[in-house]
Amino acid sequence: MRLQSHHIAVCTLVFVFLFGCSSYFTKTTERTNATNDANIRPQQNHHYVIYYTDQSAIHVFNTKKNTDNLIFRYPSNSSERQWKISPDRTKIALTYIDNYTEETSLSILDLMSRKSWQIKKIPKNFHYSFKWSPDSKELAVGYASFTDNKYRVEYRSGVGDIFIASSVDSTIKSIGCKVSKSVDHWLSNDILVVGDSNFLYGVNRQNCSTLFSLSWIDKTKITFSPDGTKIFYFKNVPAYKESGARVNMPELYLANYDGKNQIKIIGYQHDPRHASWSPDGQKIVCDIRSLEWANVRHIAIYDMATGKASFSEEENELGIPKSENPYWSPDGNSILYDQTYELLYDRKTYETFYSGIYKPGERSFFVQHKILKNIVTKKMKIIGEGSIHLSRFLNQPVGQTVYWIDNQNVLLAANSFKIVNLLDKTIYTFSLEWHPIYIKEL
Repeated sequence: MRLQSHHIAVCTLVFVFLFGCSSYFTKTTERTNATNDANIRPQQNHHYVIYYTDQSAIHVFNTKKNTDNLIFRYPSNSSERQWKISPDRTKIALTYIDNYTEETSLSILDLMSRKSWQIKKIPKNFHYSFKWSPDSKELAVGYASFTDNKYRVEYRSGVGDIFIASSVDSTIKSIGCKVSKSVDHWLSNDILVVGDSNFLYGVNRQNCSTLFSLSWIDKTKITFSPDGTKIFYFKNVPAYKESGARVNMPELYLANYDGKNQIKIIGYQHDPRHASWSPDGQKIVCDIRSLEWANVRHIAIYDMATGKASFSEEENELGIPKSENPYWSPDGNSILYDQTYELLYDRKTYETFYSGIYKPGERSFFVQHKILKNIVTKKMKIIGEGSIHLSRFLNQPVGQTVYWIDNQNVLLAANSFKIVNLLDKTIYTFSLEWHPIYIKEL
């Protein structure tokens, strides 16, 4: 949005979607005064334990003791190493391919005892998938045989298996799934979701009997709610630009876990993107395109209780920003997102925000911040230092949000990884060569 003075009335917009489905989309205009104390002197020291992999091994680094201990080393003749940490953050499931036998080895590493044990070896030419159960006591593993020809990977129907491995006593039980050999995720401790590119199936984890099926036709990014009772998904619909060119635009739908009782909650006019469930499953956050301002997006929240979506235009002296990429805090009270202002490129405006060399001829420049907003109190604050850049396409120079570590710390990635404490804005930085698995504050 270009820098200019705006006088926008607070109003409520009503949008009627296709197929006779109506939804109320409430807009509020806020004069925001996000606090920025990025230069605050740290009031306390924060220390962390960082479990990470450098692709050859898994380490644990203690920032307080400044110690780095190796807890698992991959065999030197292995490749395609993958890992998944359990929901309770006490174990890591590890896989790697033996370059000699081409078998896939699956192991579990206990972070408390730092002991590991091998669960199973999967034959070559099998695609595998594995997911932890919600209670972290079991690991569901699926593997399907395939042939890799010149043009595509072809799966051989019926060849493979799904088994459940216990992380407590190391026992393994085959559940003999017929509908699919690929594990998508656990819906609960008793229900698995398996499937392929055509269907998802909810199955009993004891015998893999089918409980429901869900078609992927006309759907993308199917995402189950935390309690497994609802899903949201995107559906691409044809639309036309002002030039007359035909494009596919996403719409956001809400439905029961089995795909029934679907309703459209955000239409293609708003171009919804980056949707996610709140931790309690009562809200969905995403970013949407503004219908009033070019190159402006807003953070929108759909509330299950009211059946309405709302967004706010966050106006300040820089204008109305492009807000996108929202991430929920673990307690669901706050969201962290990126905010970008496009400003007219003139000497006075440019030198106000940036001490660099003014280059006549540029059309505009961009100011970007990372914003933390409490969705209850509506209070906002800027996290870390902002950035100034000339390119519209520079990818999140402030730092891409990787995930929330806890309610007080977030992990960002730019030219390095950054652990940012949201209370006093202190930052701990470490190399991008470390791939963080799990971080906790001491």
